[in-house]
Amino acid sequence: MGIDLDAATQQAIEGLISSMDLRQKLGQIWQPDWRAFRRGPHIQIEAAVAGLDRCLSAPVSRALQRQLMCCCAPLFRPLDDNAAQTNIAGWHLGSVLGGGGAAPTPNEPAAWREQTKNFQSAAKVPLLICSDSVHGHHSLFGATLFPHHIGQGCMRDADLVRRLAAVAALESAACGINFIFSPCAAIACDLRWGRTYESFSEDVSLVCESTVAEVKGLQEAGVPMAACVKHFVSDGATELGTGTANFAWMGAPPDARLDQGDATLSDAELRAVHVAPFRAAVDAGVLAVMVSYSSINGRKLHASRDL
Repeated sequence: MGIDLDAATQQAIEGLISSMDLRQKLGQIWQPDWRAFRRGPHIQIEAAVAGLDRCLSAPVSRALQRQLMCCCAPLFRPLDDNAAQTNIAGWHLGSVLGGGGAAPTPNEPAAWREQTKNFQSAAKVPLLICSDSVHGHHSLFGATLFPHHIGQGCMRDADLVRRLAAVAALESAACGINFIFSPCAAIACDLRWGRTYESFSEDVSLVCESTVAEVKGLQEAGVPMAACVKHFVSDGATELGTGTANFAWMGAPPDARLDQGDATLSDAELRAVHVAPFRAAVDAGVLAVMVSYSSINGRKLHASRDL
């Protein structure tokens, strides 16, 4: 989508693919969180640190966070050549993800670059290193963060959305990231949806305009960066009570489930409202599309050959 390759490059790609065995091809479509490469606790510790604010006063929480992160610092050091070789080379991975809160210690660009350099050196094929830098590279301490999509949509300024996305691309690329899971092209139809803030608007034309602007900002910032429009499709139109994601741990009532739920839509409404921003993104040259965990008319998007 949106890439014109010369004959020599296309031939090189086809030759590389034809030289791969089945195991290598399977590895190219996997995308593990790189925290899983660490020995010992990793995600559990980060979750515990993040959860301290919910149960302790701010001064006590900050003090305990500093102590916990100091004790666990060896587990968060940039992943070295051995870890990269064992996991990326060993499994022939084509992509890795640093999920929410994933960061090396110290959390600064030099440590990020050290880690991503090790990742790339272990890969046979140039590696996609992904981040949810939706409104800035939020996992990097000191990065520039902007209002989330709902705030950017309120600005009604497509050029500003483009410029903010370009900053996110530049700061992410400085850390070795080359694939950003954004923009979110959802049309939010129910304010009770816990991810309404990820949507630019309920106005289709505004979402289309803002989505295109962010795609261009991310991919035309002068650094190697792929945007990924998400989540295909109609994740913002699910009906209350049909959601499969349980957010009770965040205090949500058990019957208030919308995320990853089911949307009841006619084909005409689906195309005119919810597909429209994705079509606009593809026309603008977006390099990837993320499929939703939600359903349409009782059928999971991942299981729908039609969509």
